[in-house]
Amino acid sequence: ELHSLKISECENLVSVKKLVMCKKLETLDCSESGNIRDFYELVNVPNLKFARWTEKATASYIVMASANRRADVDFIKDNISIWAKHITLAKNPQEYAEELLKSAGLLGNIEISARIDELIENRLSLD
Repeated sequence: ELHSLKISECENLVSVKKLVMCKKLETLDCSESGNIRDFYELVNVPNLKFARWTEKATASYIVMASANRRADVDFIKDNISIWAKHITLAKNPQEYAEELLKSAGLLGNIEISARIDELIENRLSLD
């Protein structure tokens, strides 16, 4: 089983959706592979704990969604503050915020949820 994959600097790489079949994949480095069109498909990789891509917020979203699906509370607790910072970079802040709120909900932390709401309001007011 594949646990880690580095496919960085692959300019001609346009699809990674077949990696969804790699159920044990935990780390993925696609840095400098900016032409990938289906990076969002990786939300369906159940054990993904690290992803690097040209769009930092998208990579964070993928890892966050994977953690939420497996309800990995310890992992979420260790990473939620980083994910919260990336909301300002998100192309779709509403979708990103919803996933972030799912993470906060799994932690049962009202304080984090309030801070996320504040970040959302600030981000949306910039648009």
